[in-house]
Amino acid sequence: MDTHLEPFPQMPKKACINKDFVHTSDFVQVNQNSIDTLEVPCSVKESPAVTPEVSRVISLQPRISEDDFRSKLVKDIAFIKIYVTKMNQRLDFIEEKLITKKMLKSNFKFSKLTFLPISSTADLDELELKLREVPNYKQEMINYFAKIGGYKVNEIVKLILRKLMSNYVASLFSWQGKKQKKAFCCLGVAEVIINAVRSNRTTADATEKEIIDSIKNWLGMRPPEKITARTVVKFNIICICSYIYNIYIMNINKMMFKN
Repeated sequence: MDTHLEPFPQMPKKACINKDFVHTSDFVQVNQNSIDTLEVPCSVKESPAVTPEVSRVISLQPRISEDDFRSKLVKDIAFIKIYVTKMNQRLDFIEEKLITKKMLKSNFKFSKLTFLPISSTADLDELELKLREVPNYKQEMINYFAKIGGYKVNEIVKLILRKLMSNYVASLFSWQGKKQKKAFCCLGVAEVIINAVRSNRTTADATEKEIIDSIKNWLGMRPPEKITARTVVKFNIICICSYIYNIYIMNINKMMFKN
């Protein structure tokens, strides 16, 4: 029997440490700044509630079903629509206040200088002359009638025309001058009425045809004034005053041309 034993295997030699290799702690310290600048993805960021002693565990949010997502989206859209509607209501209120404030700043002498309702054609001629020649008079008149109120086109037109002229003067006109009457469409007050109706917030989108039809209806329903002795005297006085006024204007024009 061979009692010779194999020699005990020797321990492996230590691996030589490369002098060029930097120690692990030194490597971390040198490259710490580079590590700090790395952006950590949101999914692996540590939650603020997690303490250093607790191991980092990524808590995944439960996945929302498609029906739940749609339901939540519909609710959010409905909330946005309600919010936008309220904002529009507030803007309309502010705009109305600004328009009212602007109208209050208009010339208050307008209401004192006019003689409404017009009771004669001479007064109407004088008003037409002011609308053509006096600066800003037309806009002041529009602002004046815009504050008369009303919610519908027919109602506003009726209120303006009642304030503007008497039944007698209105009976002398039709919109296009038919039935041996004068044409109302050629007057400057017709443009004033149309713009005044559109200055009202409730009828701002009214078409010109709607306003004209309302004027036609109102003029067509004006009964002619009964001819009495008093009416004849009144008419003669108006004609005399109109004649004197025209002569006065002609003399002034002649004097101006001579100078």
